[in-house]
Amino acid sequence: MLDPSRKTHRNIWLALIMLAALAVYARTLNYGLVNWDEPLAGIRLYQETPGLESFGLMLKPQFSATYQPVRAVASALLAPYGAKSNWVPYHVVSLIFYLGTALFLYLVAFSILRRQKSVGSESEAAAAALLASAIFALHPSHSEAAAWVTGQKDVFVGFFYLGALYFYIRHDKLSPADILLSMVFCILALGSKPSAVSLPLVMIAYDLTVRRAGDAGAVLRRHWPVYLLFLAPALTAVFYFVSTTARVGALWAGMEGSAAKAVKFLAACGFSSIKLLLPVNLCLRYPGFEMSASNPLIYVYSTAGLLLLGWTVRSLKRGEGPAAFLLTWFVVALAPNANLIRIQIERADRYYYLSSMAFAVLAAFGAMKLYSIQRQGRKKLLKSTVLAALVLLGALSWRQAGYWSDPLSAWSRVHDLYPDMILSKLGLASSHLRGGDFDEALRIYKPLLEGRRPNSEAIKGAIYISSRRGEQDKALQLARLGHVLDPVEEDFMATLARSYLLEGDSAAAGGIIAEWMERYPSVMGARMSLAALERMKGSLGEAAVIYQSLIEDFPRQPEPCTALAEIRMEQRRYGEAEMLYDKALATGRKTLSTKLQLAALYEKRGEGRKALELYSGYEMQELSMQGLEFMGAHYFLLGEHKRAFEHFQRMALKDSTLPRAYSNSAVVLEQMALDEQADSLYRLAIELDSTYVDAFFNRGNLLYRLGRPEDAAAHYSRADSLSSGADPAVIKGLMQAQAAAGDTAAARITRQRLEKISSGRTGGPGGAN
Repeated sequence: MLDPSRKTHRNIWLALIMLAALAVYARTLNYGLVNWDEPLAGIRLYQETPGLESFGLMLKPQFSATYQPVRAVASALLAPYGAKSNWVPYHVVSLIFYLGTALFLYLVAFSILRRQKSVGSESEAAAAALLASAIFALHPSHSEAAAWVTGQKDVFVGFFYLGALYFYIRHDKLSPADILLSMVFCILALGSKPSAVSLPLVMIAYDLTVRRAGDAGAVLRRHWPVYLLFLAPALTAVFYFVSTTARVGALWAGMEGSAAKAVKFLAACGFSSIKLLLPVNLCLRYPGFEMSASNPLIYVYSTAGLLLLGWTVRSLKRGEGPAAFLLTWFVVALAPNANLIRIQIERADRYYYLSSMAFAVLAAFGAMKLYSIQRQGRKKLLKSTVLAALVLLGALSWRQAGYWSDPLSAWSRVHDLYPDMILSKLGLASSHLRGGDFDEALRIYKPLLEGRRPNSEAIKGAIYISSRRGEQDKALQLARLGHVLDPVEEDFMATLARSYLLEGDSAAAGGIIAEWMERYPSVMGARMSLAALERMKGSLGEAAVIYQSLIEDFPRQPEPCTALAEIRMEQRRYGEAEMLYDKALATGRKTLSTKLQLAALYEKRGEGRKALELYSGYEMQELSMQGLEFMGAHYFLLGEHKRAFEHFQRMALKDSTLPRAYSNSAVVLEQMALDEQADSLYRLAIELDSTYVDAFFNRGNLLYRLGRPEDAAAHYSRADSLSSGADPAVIKGLMQAQAAAGDTAAARITRQRLEKISSGRTGGPGGAN
């Protein structure tokens, strides 16, 4: 049996705890984003800034000026992975810091408990510290911080928070080295998350209850310079957070009276305590309770909070060192969660991260006290109960971590728990939308679109679905509604601008783009739309100037490069277009579409081999329409008719209204001796476009070969008329059909026309083109 009194055995227990936590959360390593929150702002800056490496990103003013600089530094270092949607490094870092926090919790708990004579032997103190570490490591309320990509700030603040506390309490007497190490960790904790402001108060509480219990005045007189040293960065962090992010001034103006504030504080503490004590019904985000006198939960949670505070005061008065300190630590750590503003209490799991540390040690301390008063037989029962509780916590954490595997799992869980909550509806609908299940997404959005004031996020989702389904009129109608409801929302202006540009309505497009540019003059989308408007007007020079400025301002974005390359292709400046495509490829983003555009450039420039090399590198389903046609013609010339037909059919699947796809498919079917199927596709192509020369000419060839010269002559004649009588291949076919039909006079006239056309002209309709 592993004896906690032996250091080697304690290390083995610690290793087992770490392995258990690792087993629970290692499954999250491949998890991606489950939220629409911006996953670490450094990714966008990294993509948009030329020659910017990870360390350089930290110096960018718009990234370094944050109230969470430690998280920002980690984001900068990991940004190259995030830019490629590789989230494994993020999870590895989170897991390392999470396990490190569990280790620090053991050291802190052992440092506190082993000094207390009333607690028991050092072996019992070590066992309680191990239990505290296990409770923390396996508590399911941590799955949000440990498993969520953007939950890193919580594992960071926990690690540095406990590290600062450990170095502060590890010796009976503070040394300069202890103060220095603790200060470094304290500053790093504050830089991870402002909720670390409770740390200096916890240190003071430790001195008053454990280090020098019973002599508070002497402690304060001796350590006040140290307290000021720790309070200075904490108060600075609070001031910075309040002045830049929290907007507390506006919130305080609308708060209730003092009694209501007190009740809300008590209720928040009680609610948070119960959530940690009974970790069930967990989800992504959850509402706690509504602050209302008619809500019975307010009385339950207020009573629980009052009992917690009463227990703390009682322990302080009795001088019960560990209990007094741990209860004070717990209450102080809960204070930032009190949420003293005029909203319902809505807390995410990760907001309990710091308070759960004190809770874990307090729970272990209580178990140890209970163990010390039990008889031998009951001690075995208590050990079994504790072990079963840990297994249950681990199972709950395993289950809870699974909700973070993908957006649909997470938001389905939230919606199951809270089907009437707007946030749960939006999250679930967005997950279905991203997964391509438009019908289910629209079903969930529908109630949010039908109220007196439709929800803006639901409108955005419905616009996306309508656009993907080709329902442009409906998308435009929704965008107009959204713009009326929220005129400053950029997404609605972007949709309106795109819709008007597609319709060719330059006046309407110009109006909305002007409004967009006025509100967001530096946004890339607005400037791209302005350039597109100039192109639509035929002002290629003005459009090129805008695209060039965008390339300079957003060098890591490929869109301005490819857009300018299209203009250069229209101007037949193929060399410049090729360099722009190469520059777009260097960004590492949207490389597939860029390479396909480059292949189209090679094809247009007559460099078929280069185009073939690029097109051949992709699966058929990845190719653009032009790539499909090119590869279909390539396989047709090689005699691989089945593969050629598959590519042309893929064109028809991508655009069922494209007559060229059916005509080309029919040409291939002819070569495969499937004349009846070929004829039906020719007829379909003609139905789609009654001016399509190739379809009439190709069907004329088929009818002529099938011995129907009169019908063939009618199709050749139509093709001749559509080509303005200038295509020798069409005229020759018409002449042959007329002669075969016995109309020698018409054939003679057609021959004379053919002889007048330049004999040097070759090619024309026909074949797979």
